[in-house]
Amino acid sequence: MMNNKFGECLREARLEKRLSQFELAVKTGISPKSIHLYERGKTVPRFNRVKVLARALRKPVSYFLSE
Repeated sequence: MMNNKFGECLREARLEKRLSQFELAVKTGISPKSIHLYERGKTVPRFNRVKVLARALRKPVSYFLSE
């Protein structure tokens, strides 16, 4: 199984903003299913999507990429 650090950071940042996965999906244009898979560690987004998520959650990209 792949490292789920990204997914944990994504979920934490989303909950900090009190957003549901659906609300984050609407805000970013990324499907709710993709967000679910990212948070579960089943897949990792391409860098351009990481930037979109970071912008929507008001976090630096490095927040999601740090180990």
